[in-house]
Amino acid sequence: MQFIYPSFLFALAAVAIPIVIHLFKFRKYKKEYFSNVALLRQIQVEYKKQSKLKERLILSARILTIVCLVLAFAQPYWSSNTGKKTISSQRYVSIYLDNSYSMEASSGNGILLDMGKEQVKRILQSLEPNSKVQLLTNDFKGEEQRFLSTKEIMDLLPDIEVSPKPRTFAQIRQRQNSLCEQVSLASENRLYYYISDFQKATFDLPQKNGLFEKDKDSAIYSIFVPLDAVDYANLSIDSLFLGSPVLQVNRPMELKIKIKNTGGKDRKKISVKLFLDQKQISVTSVDILAKESKEVSMPLLLTKSGNYQGYVEIVDYPMLYDNRLYFSFSVGTSVSILHIYDDTPCLSIPKLFQGDSAFDYKCISLNQLNYALIPSAQWIILDAVKSTSSALEEALLHFVQRGGSLTLLPPLPESNVDLPLPYARLTNRLIGGTYARFVSRLEEVHSINIQHPIFNLALEKYASISILPKTKGYYPLPVVSKVSSESLMSFANALSNSAKMDFMRIYYVDRGLLYCLSTPLDLDYSDFVSQYSFVISFLNMAFYTGGSKALYASTGTEDGIYLPGFTDGTFWEKDMEKLEIRAVDGDFACIPEIRNIGSEIGLFTHGQIRHAGNYYLVDGEKKKKAVLSFNDERVESLPDCYTEKELKRWMSSLENQNFYLVNPAKVDLQKAVERMTMGVELWKFLLIFALVFILMEIILISWSKGRFTLQKPQK
Repeated sequence: MQFIYPSFLFALAAVAIPIVIHLFKFRKYKKEYFSNVALLRQIQVEYKKQSKLKERLILSARILTIVCLVLAFAQPYWSSNTGKKTISSQRYVSIYLDNSYSMEASSGNGILLDMGKEQVKRILQSLEPNSKVQLLTNDFKGEEQRFLSTKEIMDLLPDIEVSPKPRTFAQIRQRQNSLCEQVSLASENRLYYYISDFQKATFDLPQKNGLFEKDKDSAIYSIFVPLDAVDYANLSIDSLFLGSPVLQVNRPMELKIKIKNTGGKDRKKISVKLFLDQKQISVTSVDILAKESKEVSMPLLLTKSGNYQGYVEIVDYPMLYDNRLYFSFSVGTSVSILHIYDDTPCLSIPKLFQGDSAFDYKCISLNQLNYALIPSAQWIILDAVKSTSSALEEALLHFVQRGGSLTLLPPLPESNVDLPLPYARLTNRLIGGTYARFVSRLEEVHSINIQHPIFNLALEKYASISILPKTKGYYPLPVVSKVSSESLMSFANALSNSAKMDFMRIYYVDRGLLYCLSTPLDLDYSDFVSQYSFVISFLNMAFYTGGSKALYASTGTEDGIYLPGFTDGTFWEKDMEKLEIRAVDGDFACIPEIRNIGSEIGLFTHGQIRHAGNYYLVDGEKKKKAVLSFNDERVESLPDCYTEKELKRWMSSLENQNFYLVNPAKVDLQKAVERMTMGVELWKFLLIFALVFILMEIILISWSKGRFTLQKPQK
């Protein structure tokens, strides 16, 4: 048993007062003379023992009354944690207030975030005035990483707004421990509060002691304060993507939109609107079943080159943040193609690209190649090049790794088997494999991978191609495990999962792409150049380039945003200190960190973008260099939260951990914390005992007076 105010125990000296009165009996007796005292002697003998017992009981009642009153003022409590400090001894407190988007939901008595702020006030009122408090939110701001007074925390509460960044329990706990370790605060002196709706998608509770160090964290007191929202069904736009990565002017395509219904009821005729460049261009309706995800396709036709920005929108309540998804992309004025040949080029290739404004086509002999052209190209074709220098291999290696596309067309076979295999050193460095020796055998292409973007927009089924390519021989393509790859065209007698029998294969190298053909394009060896599949594949290779920019990034992201459109490698060097990201709507602007990563530009915002929307990247003269879009993460679109029973079950599964749960909907948080901090309060019981002893004293005195009253003898 311990006392909150032990100094009151000195008042126990007052117990001496009734004892002194009992011993000295400050009563003056008056003498009365009787003629016959025989009857009085008989009474005195008969009740002498009872009189002493009565006096001692009255004395005991008075002493116990004083003792109980003094102890009640000292406020004793019984702590169940024998040998440990109680929560009441804590002077450093960390309070986590969840301000994620899910806290915008209603509880029936108000918004959860407002209720959370009120609970913070209740906690502060229960603390001692000299307590030091950390108020932590999902923002993880620098100013939150310090202890403040209770008054300073009160002043900060009105300024807390919803944050787009969800945090896991592990991140929150680590942040709290980090501050306490900075001030060398022992574990037993730490008190952590967690005020949240405890959404399952973000507040990931660890199993057993996976998060906690037994010897270090077992002394930390942690109190969960759950806030319950009204049960609601949420409809959200989860993601979107283009139906094809091949972007071309006046080429019909589709925008794929994924919509989720997390509620338990079917939703009918949900309106989905598509806006492009601030104009509504399409609308459709969708029926979505309970707990279903559905993909919606909307037509999209790009009539000009340049930058595009837009968003997709639905209407749903009460969760609003996930009803709109922004996107942006760019369609280049022309695709830069560099065709490098050895002796003579394949004439079918220039016929496809020369004279077309959609392509910036250059056909150059290997002997006349200027290596400065390589970084500015988007697609490079090596046409029957027999030997490559180390400098060329190094330049092509960096070109592919940084997002370029490279196509290898093998040379005509040589009779001398001692000659090196085509592109052996280059392919070995890129993908960890090489071509095999030429196989002279008649083969026919049997299958085309129409699921790949190279073919899927032009070919719906194999029957659309009347005649497939034939060849008189081929170089078996590399079989590798270093990078992922995919078959594009296979021979008729190809074995399943065998890359050796592929006519054409694509390899994914870092951000770039490597296409390998197994057969020379010479008509003496293959009729591929006279087939429709040649036109389709080579045109789409030009548009389908690696390292393409994502349609949007996440708000608050720390990751880089890569822009492959800046391929000249010059503009950023002189303007990097002047570049800034500006919101299309509003006055927001921030300066990103700019990094040159090969043929790409990397933008690092370091979490400065906090609001979803469309943005521009502008230079010092406010000219637009790129378009960007940011959206809030959809992890909080799932409304499932831990129940009170689930939280208690989790706490009970932990060993030697001081975890408690206080539901403010059932009990007053301030009073609950006070009771929790003091263990079992005893002062109320002591007051009751004091009243009982006073009542006993009154009964004893009243009973004794009535018992010893002399009555006249009856005649």
